[in-house]
This record gives sequence, C-alpha cells and structure tokens, in this order.
Amino acid sequence: MAWSTRTDASTLTRKGITTISIIIFTKLVNSQNLTPPPVITTSPSSTRTGSTSTTPTQTPTQAQPSSGVSAGAVAGIAIGCAVAGLVAGLLVACILLRRKKRRHSCKADAVATHHESKAYSPETTPPAAASDIQLKQFLPEATPDREIAQEMQSLGGLIHQHVENYYHSRTVNASTRDLSTTLKSLGFKGQSSSPDTYTKNIAALCLDPKTRQSGLRHVITRAIFSSIGFHTQTSLPSMLPQPVASFLQAMPPDELGHSADAQDSIHAAVSLALRRWRGLTVFLLHPRRNLRTPLPIDNAAVPLQAQELANSLDKFLGVFVDTDAGVARQQRAHLEAVIVECTRLGYVLLSHPCDWGFVTDVASTKEGLHGLVVEAGLDKLSGQDGPPYSHPRTMVEPVAVYHEPRV
Repeated sequence: MAWSTRTDASTLTRKGITTISIIIFTKLVNSQNLTPPPVITTSPSSTRTGSTSTTPTQTPTQAQPSSGVSAGAVAGIAIGCAVAGLVAGLLVACILLRRKKRRHSCKADAVATHHESKAYSPETTPPAAASDIQLKQFLPEATPDREIAQEMQSLGGLIHQHVENYYHSRTVNASTRDLSTTLKSLGFKGQSSSPDTYTKNIAALCLDPKTRQSGLRHVITRAIFSSIGFHTQTSLPSMLPQPVASFLQAMPPDELGHSADAQDSIHAAVSLALRRWRGLTVFLLHPRRNLRTPLPIDNAAVPLQAQELANSLDKFLGVFVDTDAGVARQQRAHLEAVIVECTRLGYVLLSHPCDWGFVTDVASTKEGLHGLVVEAGLDKLSGQDGPPYSHPRTMVEPVAVYHEPRV
C-alpha cells in the first residue's frame, strides 16, 4: 500500500513538472520572439554501389529581430521553473501521502476494535454440555452394588444380635392398646387399610415372649432404616445430614387430582430432580471434594442424632429392657452404636448416583398370614440417568416371618 502511494505521487510530480516547464518555456518564447535555431537538411550527393552517402547542406532561414535576451538567461529561467515545479510537486505528494496514511490508520483502528469486541462477546461462552461433563468428574463415584448388599446383610445380623443380648423374655406389665398408641406416635403404619390393626398386631407380638424377638427386630429395623432412607422419612428424628432432612421436610406433598399419565410424568420429573439435587448437595457438603468418595458421617452431629432417635425408641423398647441400671446403660449405648453403623450405609446410598429404597413391609399371604420384616431388603429404583425403573430391582431380599393375625 505504501509503495503504491509513493509511485502514484512520484508519477504525478514528474507530470506536473513537465507540464509547468513546457507552459513557461512556450510563453517565454512567444513573448520574447526568440529565433529558433537553424534547420539543417540533408540531400543526396552521390550514389555508390552497396552504400549511400549524404552530405549535409545548410539552408539559412529568414533572420528574425533579436529581443536582446541571451540563450543562457532562457536556460536559467527554464531551470528555475523546473525547480519550482519540483518543489510544488513534492508538496502535493506529501499532502496526498499524509491523507492516505491517515485513512489507513483509521481503518486499522476500526478493524482492531471490531476484533476486540468480538473476542469478548458474551456469545463465546462454553456450551452447557462441557460444563456438565466437567462437573461429573468431581461428583462421588458409585459404590459397587455387591458391597452395598453385603453391608445391608451385615446390618440385619447386627440388629438381630442387639435384640438377643439386651431384651428379656419375661412377662411385662403393659397393654396392647398402650403399646399400639406408642407405635403410632412414632410414625408406624402398615399397608393395611386400618393403621390400628398393624400397630396392635406388632404390640401383641412383642408382648408374647415366644414372638417378642421378631416383633422387636421389626420395630428397630423399620425405625432405623426409615430414618436413614432418602424416600422414607417419617416423624421419627432423621439420621440424614441436617440440610438434607430440612429440605425434604419442607417439600410439599405430591399433587393430587391429575390423570394417571400426568401423575406418572410428575413423579418421574420429581424423582429426577431430587436425584440431581441429592448428588450436588452431597458434593457441596463433602469436606474433601477431590476424593470422589461417599459423604463421611459427621462425627460431632451423628452421635447426637443417634441419641435423639434412641430416646424416641426407648418409649417403646424400654418396657422390654432389664431394670438393672448397668444393663440399661449397655442396652442404650449399643442401640446408639447400631444406629450409627446403619447411618454409615445411609450416607453411602445418599452419595450414590442411583436411587435406592429400603423394604420394611411385605404383603400378607393368600392364606391371610401377616408378614413381619425382621431384616430389611434393598431395592434399586433407578439408574444413574433417566426416569425411575418401572419395577424396582431387588438387590437384597427382605427377611420376613409370617404369623396369624392377633387382633
């Protein structure tokens, strides 16, 4: 661009100088009536074979009167005019170069400004999919199903051991009605149409020394696993992290009055939303997020929660504990330890990318026998992505005992 500008200016300068010089010289000649130089013509003098020679002949022209200005003066004037034209041409070229340079700089600034604004445009944000993939790299990894099933079975054995060691088989001074009322206050209700029937049957089984252990195992199993389950919170004190428990309690109940299809769609959407919220909450509550491990229990908060839950259960269990103070303290300490161990599994499932559900109820048989779960089962309710399964996948079968109705 700069070389082209210089070439155009130089050409313009030469043309301007030549034109000005010719005009000035012509005017000088016409005004001073300068005598043109003699014209020399040639004529052939002789012809030879193979060559031709010419002899110049001078033909004088008619003399013109002289103006008195010498040829040197004319040459000086012409040179001066040429110099003046050269200076004028240079000035014109400088002006043109300066204008073109100014235009070029303005265009360059405009282009630079355009690119700068484009570089910082808000439309250049990364796509949402990339952000999701990056976030998944920090969420807790899934604990293998086999490990979860083994831990579930171990907890069933731990509860069985607790009942065998810390509750007597003697007759107690309590009524079925009073014990049934206590169970209802703890949030116990069965699958039957009448909650009283379920709680009265449990109370009657616990009062009978032959079936007491089965009844107590069911009460403890159902109370603990309801308190650590994400989908089974009751009026009992929760063993989940306090922010999680508070949020679940603040959620409104399911909407009613929709069609079956609409209700299923809403349920699937709520389940998916809760699953994503649960994963993000566990990640944010984790004290060491880079480990990608299940959320560890809070060693300061969980024992206090276990103590609160044990206090609630003692309203029913205390009737079957030995009156000896030492035995009562041991029973209470071991019950709290069992609750804490179950809570560890609850935190593992809370951190898992899939949905899980505990099974603490079974239906009655065709013969009318009532089933009583003494070791909780475990169902897988969904995969890591997508809606809930149409039918839960059983990972651990519940252990139940069946008996005839007592009421």
